[in-house]
Amino acid sequence: MHSHPDNHVHKQPSKLLGLFLMFIAVFIFNLQLPHSTITDIEALDTNNEYQIQTSKQETIHINQNDPIFENLKVGTKIETEEISEEKHVITDIYRLPGIKLTLLLFTVFCLVITNLHAIGSLVSMILSVIVIFNFTLPLILQGNNPILICLASCLMLVPISFYLSHGFNKKAHIAAFSSLITIAFAGIITLIFTKLSYMTGLSSEEARFLMFGETAGLNFKGILFGGIMISLIGILDDITITQVSVVKKLKQGSKNVYKEAMHIGQDHIASLINTIFLIYAGAALPTLLLFASNPQSIAGLINFEPIAEEIIRSIIGSSSLILAVPISTWIANKYIKS
Repeated sequence: MHSHPDNHVHKQPSKLLGLFLMFIAVFIFNLQLPHSTITDIEALDTNNEYQIQTSKQETIHINQNDPIFENLKVGTKIETEEISEEKHVITDIYRLPGIKLTLLLFTVFCLVITNLHAIGSLVSMILSVIVIFNFTLPLILQGNNPILICLASCLMLVPISFYLSHGFNKKAHIAAFSSLITIAFAGIITLIFTKLSYMTGLSSEEARFLMFGETAGLNFKGILFGGIMISLIGILDDITITQVSVVKKLKQGSKNVYKEAMHIGQDHIASLINTIFLIYAGAALPTLLLFASNPQSIAGLINFEPIAEEIIRSIIGSSSLILAVPISTWIANKYIKS
């Protein structure tokens, strides 16, 4: 009796979501950049120099030691820039076709394997990109407080993520509310940890580039804080929806719902904590390789800000995950009737 309305609400907007997804797909697949195609590559007599001819009658000289050279062959699409009337250089490989194919395969996998139920999730991902690029980033670049902007972004991203992915129903309400409560706690933890660890927010090369020019006055500590908050939403979506679903199922026949749901949540926590660590370790792999090539003590490694920042991210992500389980389980147990 209670599941029918949820399913009905979830199915009704799927046609509109499908049309929106098709519109975005057509838009993406029509994106183009000016580019040329390599028609000939010829070795020159000078050391390691090659001459490239393109479909636009451009002549380009490139050294074999250039990192981009190994990706160049006849038929490769490239972006070029005119330096003078007779001189051009390669600015980048034209990657859009490969990216479009990857997106197409990803979308097909999602829709086929989930029997079209992932339409809402795909649309929520697109809307999340729109929010971040049209709200979060512009307002931060205008000099607004990145902490407040990212928290406001979270308030928009949570309902987008939960309601489009799971429908407008009690389960999604409880999961979204639990996630917002957890984000509030995570915000406090983040402020404490970043202050105790004296984080500057300038550990990455990209952040250092922002120190100059029009972006020199940005609040980099706030940007670090905001980035951590936004990154939590995906983790919390998974754990809170799972716990609410577990409680809903257990309500049908279990006597001690909260205790049994917590047992399942604890197993989920155990698997996801290591997953979070591995994600951040993978992201920091170039930095780890830099240290491996110049061995230092474990203390020196942990104290280095790029590594310390990833450690803080992992701790906050794991702490938020742990907090979300009892919060979502308790709220679900209180408000879902058997």
